Amino acid sequence: MRVSTLVGLFSAVALSFCSTPAQAWWDHGHMLVGAIARQELGPENTERLEAVLRQLDAHYPAFNRLDTAATWADHIHCLPDPKGNPPLPYCEGMERMEGLGALFYENHFVTHIYNPHNVTLKKEYETLPHSTGNAPWMIQTAMKGLTLKGAGTVFSWNLFLRLLLHMVGDQHQPLHTQSSVSKWFDGLDDMGGNRVWIKTSVPNADNLHKLWDSAAGRFPKNWPSQVDLEELQKQARDLIALHPRASYGDRVNELGAWAIAKESQQLASTVVYKEIVASMNTPRNFKEDPYRPSEAYLQEVAELCESQIVLGGYRLADMLKQTLQFLPPMPAQKGDGKDKKMQAVLVTDAQEATEKKQQETEVETDANSTHTHTHHQTLLSIMGLILAVSILSNVMLTSKLSKANQQLRTITASEGNGVSSTQQQQQQGASGVQITERLMQGQDVI
Repeated sequence: MRVSTLVGLFSAVALSFCSTPAQAWWDHGHMLVGAIARQELGPENTERLEAVLRQLDAHYPAFNRLDTAATWADHIHCLPDPKGNPPLPYCEGMERMEGLGALFYENHFVTHIYNPHNVTLKKEYETLPHSTGNAPWMIQTAMKGLTLKGAGTVFSWNLFLRLLLHMVGDQHQPLHTQSSVSKWFDGLDDMGGNRVWIKTSVPNADNLHKLWDSAAGRFPKNWPSQVDLEELQKQARDLIALHPRASYGDRVNELGAWAIAKESQQLASTVVYKEIVASMNTPRNFKEDPYRPSEAYLQEVAELCESQIVLGGYRLADMLKQTLQFLPPMPAQKGDGKDKKMQAVLVTDAQEATEKKQQETEVETDANSTHTHTHHQTLLSIMGLILAVSILSNVMLTSKLSKANQQLRTITASEGNGVSSTQQQQQQGASGVQITERLMQGQDVI
């Protein structure tokens, strides 16, 4: 889908016809552009670029290759459905929807005006295409950001690289470079074919723009649920074999963003509208009278789209080759290996800390064992002391009782000294009580 280049009323009218974000090829076509670029770059260069993309794996794990990241700029348009409906196919693979694509909405296309019947143009169309804020400008901006000597970060590279992967593909879809103005829509543009409703057997292609996005149904799949990456790479190799570089002549060497846009715009003029251009001079209600493409037209759409996708892959690869010498340092390599040394130091410190902790644990265990052993010895010593005191007390008590008995016998012997029997009993009783009391108090009876 495209955004109207008009403001106010024209923007409102344009958006009323839109149901999907600004897309060129569906995911399948964009991924093929990236897959062909991967084949052309080779494994080593591909890995160097994809190492940058993987730095955002925490946020975009499904978009970390040149082929998958080529769809990122479409997927970031997604917002949660206010009615709670499941996400649309082009919203799959996102960890969280974020609506970030609104920042880059108009960077997906450039509007050249096609006016085959010379209708009077509204003033807003007279200045088109603008020199900034569109797809060619974004490609130039991204390339500049990716080729800064001694500058650029992993973040800026991720942003510019992801936008470049997508916008190069966009500019090879003819209806992302041109809109027609005719009496069909009372002098308004057709938004790159989005307002030209069609009737065809191609699934989900209910307008002219969608027909070209899907390559007339030849590349209809969405990532990640419908695309197998191994199958995609095989398809890319087959397309390269069918459309070798040499078959494009000097065209393949054209890397200028505006030149590519102009080339696609010419294809839109000569191919996209050729079957219906004669009818464009008469007002038409496309809802009631949709355009019905011929089978020959559908075949031509599929073949031209396929050729454009391969050409886009070749050109993308050549652009990416120009950026390789400016790759930013990865976090683990930053500072001429200083981070690696620091990482080694941190690992060593961590190992030493672990060993020290183990040693402290062993010492603590030994100390606890020694303490426990000492505690047991102390308990045994106390118990022995208590036993010794008990034995000593028993010995002393026995000795005291023996002395007490001797004293009693002495008292009894005093009977022979003229003391009466009654007096003797009283003295004996008193002496016995006193002896008992003194024994209970722990005193000596002697």
